[in-house]
Amino acid sequence: MLMTGITPASATTTVIISPSTQIVSQGESFSINVSIEPDTAIAGAQFNLQFNSSIINVNSVMEGELFKQNGANTLFNPGTIDNVAGVVTHVWGNILNTSGAPKNVSTSGTFAIINITACNTAAGPSPLALIGKPPISVLVSDPEGNAVPISVINGTVKVNRAPEPSDTSPPIVTTPNATLYLIPDDTDNDPRWGETSQLNVTITDDSSILSVTINLSQIGGSSVQPMTNIGGNIWSVTTNASANTARWTGTAYEPYCLQVNATDFYGNSNTSVSIELMVMKNGDVTSDGIVDFESGIRIINHDFYPEDPTYSLPIDTIADVTGDGIVDFGDGIRIINHDNYPEDPSYILK
Repeated sequence: MLMTGITPASATTTVIISPSTQIVSQGESFSINVSIEPDTAIAGAQFNLQFNSSIINVNSVMEGELFKQNGANTLFNPGTIDNVAGVVTHVWGNILNTSGAPKNVSTSGTFAIINITACNTAAGPSPLALIGKPPISVLVSDPEGNAVPISVINGTVKVNRAPEPSDTSPPIVTTPNATLYLIPDDTDNDPRWGETSQLNVTITDDSSILSVTINLSQIGGSSVQPMTNIGGNIWSVTTNASANTARWTGTAYEPYCLQVNATDFYGNSNTSVSIELMVMKNGDVTSDGIVDFESGIRIINHDFYPEDPTYSLPIDTIADVTGDGIVDFGDGIRIINHDNYPEDPSYILK
């Protein structure tokens, strides 16, 4: 049976680990003392030290000031360190006089200094227990070699997880792009083929990304629309553009610059990057800011003469006003009828 210091009622000689509680961080090296506070004359001591090797490791054991202050000659054995089993075995020392005989010492002092390193990968408490090799408990002897009554005060090392290194730099946002770059405004609020665009950015950071949003308020969406990580460092969202959000300046269409906000775990944000997206009026194949009879005729002529550059279209997605995924004669007719009967739901531009 291992014993950790049974204290008789009359015993006051104390073997103590100090400090009794040591609080350190992962990877930190430090020392603890094994001290003796004698109640009577002593000449030597021995102990083993038990610890949790998954929390701390022992680097070395050195003699303390109790020898240096009192011994003309000393014998000290630092024991054997086993950081797998979590034990230092057979640490002992004798204080001798000049003739080599045991010397009486009655002053308190440090018997051994134990240097320890907290493990990098674990955190928690590790009890430090002074124990003896069975059947001997922690032993303090007088100059005649007789054991003196003792009490033992053990200790604990508490290892805190090392804080993550602080990141003060904002995320890096690159390669903003829109696929499709040009979409029509969604006049019937039913996004179909060619009426949505996938917006992507690539984001890197020294820490983890907390959130990525994009401001879609200019095209009828949320000002803080979340973007989703779709693999690697690519963040994405798919959007349409609400009716009447085409940006016509009076002479041309201009793209929107949709601002991205990337924020990392430490609250650093980057709002310097925007994704360009062009929105045109649904059906404005003549690119003049108007959807009218001439737009319908352009589509019909394009259907009849697809190779004639006179009847070219800016993009098929602007011309597909029937919402069937095909640009043909029917789209031209739909625009003409819509121009003539704008209130008739039968001719709504899809």
